[in-house]
Amino acid sequence: MIKGVSRLLFLSLLAMTSCSQHDTLAGVEDPVDDGQSASVNIVISRAGVEEFAQAGISELTIYTYRVLRKSTELYKEETVSIGDGVFAYQFPLGETFQTIVTANVGEVSGKEALETLTLTFDPLGGKEVWASPVTRFSSDKTVTTLDLTLERLVARVNFVPAESAAELAAVSEFDALDIRFSNVAASYMPATGMPVLSDLTVSTDASQGYRKTFYTFETSRAGENSSIFISYLKGGVEVNQSASLLDTGVTYEASSSYSMTVPITAPDYQLLPWSIESRSGLPAIEIVKTKL
Repeated sequence: MIKGVSRLLFLSLLAMTSCSQHDTLAGVEDPVDDGQSASVNIVISRAGVEEFAQAGISELTIYTYRVLRKSTELYKEETVSIGDGVFAYQFPLGETFQTIVTANVGEVSGKEALETLTLTFDPLGGKEVWASPVTRFSSDKTVTTLDLTLERLVARVNFVPAESAAELAAVSEFDALDIRFSNVAASYMPATGMPVLSDLTVSTDASQGYRKTFYTFETSRAGENSSIFISYLKGGVEVNQSASLLDTGVTYEASSSYSMTVPITAPDYQLLPWSIESRSGLPAIEIVKTKL
């Protein structure tokens, strides 16, 4: 009788232990929803995923901010491989969040709050910056999917001399240019959609045909036209400069390309006009805008 009771007790304990182990493993593999969180999928459009693959972009960074009474605070920052463009997250119930997805950003500052988040890139780096609009949502289980489309935030600017290659080859007064562009933007604040305007100086020389390409964040919302100031160099020494700032009459729009044709030998544009023979009609700066 005692042996029978002992055997029964052993089997009961064994069953309880086995059950407990199964529960623990199940909890690791498939956590039970405790009712205190909401699942949200962030989905990047299929067209965007394909476009990034063609452009060689393989990673995105997702910033999510918790909305407080008068401000925001960074809740989660994650860099992810694009994959199929679907990213699953859990958020605490009953709160409000804002999120933005970025690609190809060189430097990020002020990310502790959305209000101060600033994206910065190298205008001469040849990379285009992309980002989704800042999207607001509530973790109340009514929102299960955020469909986001990333947009190109930058414009491309091509500086091109108006003169022909033969005309430039005949010039001996200079062999290089430093070109200062005003009211361009290497930084951008997503919360306001405003650029941080600054000057950008680029260098080019005879070997490059006095051409140069750079990128800038959109500046149209700032409402300040870009202008140009040219320094002429020979043997690394400045020998002349623009008579004044040359107004281009343009602000830059995202996803646009600007071909900026400038008569660099026109005497009217030089502080100390050279006796360089210039083609008639050169003095006008021509801007041609196309879509990227």
